[in-house]
Amino acid sequence: MSHTPEPWSKAMLGGGKGGPNVYSIRKELDGGKIFQIARTVKTPGYSQGWNAARIVACVNALAGIEDPAAFVEQAKLLMR
Repeated sequence: MSHTPEPWSKAMLGGGKGGPNVYSIRKELDGGKIFQIARTVKTPGYSQGWNAARIVACVNALAGIEDPAAFVEQAKLLMR
């Protein structure tokens, strides 16, 4: 599977003034252009900022690993 190369980052797009905060998961391209990979939506009971940060951290942590799903399964076996 191919995806947008790392590193990814998150940025707040809007919110405040009583409205929900909206976050962008994104990749900075050559020349300073920003490619938006995803945007959070308001989900009652969940923090969009923390969710976006978790997605970015997971993607960046698995950078360079050929098969991330297999890697995670092997790591789970080691933790038993």
